[in-house]
Amino acid sequence: SHRVGATLCAETGTESGVDLLRLIEALPPASMGVNFDPGNLIINGHSASDAIRLLAPHVLHMHVKDGVRDAAQG
Repeated sequence: SHRVGATLCAETGTESGVDLLRLIEALPPASMGVNFDPGNLIINGHSASDAIRLLAPHVLHMHVKDGVRDAAQG
């Protein structure tokens, strides 16, 4: 993808920031970035503030939205 000027980004959400960072660190440097979506993290029960502290060096795009986790409504 670097040959055409594109970088693959994984969107945050279903996994924690720790898990996504573990994946990024297992790949060759600069292989993958992050599309940071705080709403997805919140909806899935993860801390957006913890995730951004870990993932900030890898964030290449942000999808800014908010979310409220309401277990009563699923």
